Amino acid sequence: MVFELVRFAVVLAAVGYCGYKDLKTSDVPAEPIIVGAILGLVLFWADGFSNIQAAFTNLLIFSGIGALFYFTGSWGAGDSAVLVLSGFLFPKDPLLTIFTVFSVGLAYSTFYILFYSWKNGKLGKIKSACKGFPLLSLPIAPAAALTVFFLSPAPLSLSAILSLAVLFVLLMPILYVVFKESETLFRKRIPTKQLKEGDMLAEPVAGVGSKLVRGLTKIEIGRIKKIKKFILIKDGVRYTPVFFISLLVLLLLA
Repeated sequence: MVFELVRFAVVLAAVGYCGYKDLKTSDVPAEPIIVGAILGLVLFWADGFSNIQAAFTNLLIFSGIGALFYFTGSWGAGDSAVLVLSGFLFPKDPLLTIFTVFSVGLAYSTFYILFYSWKNGKLGKIKSACKGFPLLSLPIAPAAALTVFFLSPAPLSLSAILSLAVLFVLLMPILYVVFKESETLFRKRIPTKQLKEGDMLAEPVAGVGSKLVRGLTKIEIGRIKKIKKFILIKDGVRYTPVFFISLLVLLLLA
C-alpha cells in the first residue's frame, strides 16, 4: 500500500508538471515522463513487483490507444506518453481508466474552448450559434453524470459507462456547436517571419505537411519562409491536464 501511494505521488508529480508545461508552452517535456518511468520501475522492484502484471497489461493497452490517437492526428506524442505513464504507474481497471480519462476530457475540453472563446472576445459567437440552448446545462450535466455513477447499483465499470452516456447526451447539442466553432477559433494567419519552433500548421505546405499533431522544426520553418509570406497556424485544447485530473478521480474511486 505504501509503495502504491509513493508510485501515485511520482506519477502525479510527473503528469502535473507536464500539464503545467502544456498549458504554458503547448509543449509536453519528455524528461518528467522518463524520470517517472524509471522511478516507477525502482518502486515496483522495491515492492517485490507487486501489481506488475496489471501494470504491464495497462502498458500494452494504453500504448495501443496512445498510438492510435497519435497516428490519427487526434493528439500529440506527449499526450500518448502521459497516458501510458499514468496507466503503468497507477494500474487500475483499464476500462474504468479509459472512461475516466475521456469523460474528464470531454468536460475539460468544453470548458477550455468556452474560456478560450471568452478570453478572445468570441464567446458571443458561440452563444449565438447555440440558439438559446442554456449554458446552465454545463454544470447540470456533470452533476447528473456523477449522481448516476455514485448511485448506480451496477458494477464500477458499467456505472462509469452509464455516467459518461448521461454526460454526453445532456451536453450533445452544445458540444456540437462548441466543437464546430472551435475549428476556426484556434486558427490564425500570421506572417511567416513570425513563425517559431513548435507552431502547428493549419494548411498544407509542400514538403512539410503531416497529419500528426506536432510542432514545426527549424528546418521546416526555413522551407516555409522561402515559399510563403503568410501562413495559417493553429492551436488547440491543451489536453495534458486532463490526465492529472483523471488520476485524482481514479484515486477517489480506488
